[in-house]
Amino acid sequence: MMYIAGALDVRGLVTRPLGPIVAPATPVLSTSTSAYAHRTSSRVAVVLQLASAGGHSPWTPREATLITATGRHVRKLLVWQSRPLESKDTDVMLVLEIEATPKELRGRYLLELREDATSPPLHLGPVSFPEL
Repeated sequence: MMYIAGALDVRGLVTRPLGPIVAPATPVLSTSTSAYAHRTSSRVAVVLQLASAGGHSPWTPREATLITATGRHVRKLLVWQSRPLESKDTDVMLVLEIEATPKELRGRYLLELREDATSPPLHLGPVSFPEL
């Protein structure tokens, strides 16, 4: 289906595991949260397997933005989460994606997640996408 939609071509899907990207001071996510960055010929994605730090109400980000090292907001990503992250969860999937050519979104970014426009941001990083 991705091939027919044009999101995948003969070069395929390139994946890069991201190192520990959760800051110890993160109030919602445990440091055991894992993340992978993906790139096809027309899209990039970050897939996170969320693990809760505990002691918080259900959490679901609805906004995701990539930010450069200089603080410039570059791109907003589409957000999909398998279910709200509860206090004891260790296996909630969060997928963030956007259209991007192979020449776009190179370098390292900070990922900003928010439940809504007025909620405090949760920052994760660094995020970098593999090259095709």
